[in-house]
Amino acid sequence: MDGENVVRKKDRQALSVMIGVLSEEIQTQLDITRTAKEAWEIPKSMNIGAAQLKKSRHQALKHEFEMLVMGDEESVTDFSGKLLGIVTQMRNLGEQVDEGVIVSKLLRAAPEKLDPITSTPEQFGNIDSMSLEEAVGSLKIYKEKLQDRQ
Repeated sequence: MDGENVVRKKDRQALSVMIGVLSEEIQTQLDITRTAKEAWEIPKSMNIGAAQLKKSRHQALKHEFEMLVMGDEESVTDFSGKLLGIVTQMRNLGEQVDEGVIVSKLLRAAPEKLDPITSTPEQFGNIDSMSLEEAVGSLKIYKEKLQDRQ
């Protein structure tokens, strides 16, 4: 066997191994390649695309988190559920979101009619050490009192 045939045989073996470990979707894309090097470039470029997609998704979630505002008639439970849904997605992408940041956002996003409670430092104390459950509970109680008075 001459040198060129040995290289070709090793290349085909490498290509066969790569095809065996990749998903079926990528395997079909590799069918058009002739060498292991060409085949390697396909998943490599897909990974770069995935990283860019992840970064883009992370930025969109961060924007959505910042822009989220509780509606006047929206329940505290519904809003906190939306907020936690976004936070969960951000955390799934590797973002560290502290509970203090979530509590702070909850208080900033509350409607104007809840301002008396959200802007009272004695009521909330140190936001960084307050749990989300405590903040949600306090807002629920205050909102119920407001509704009872009407």
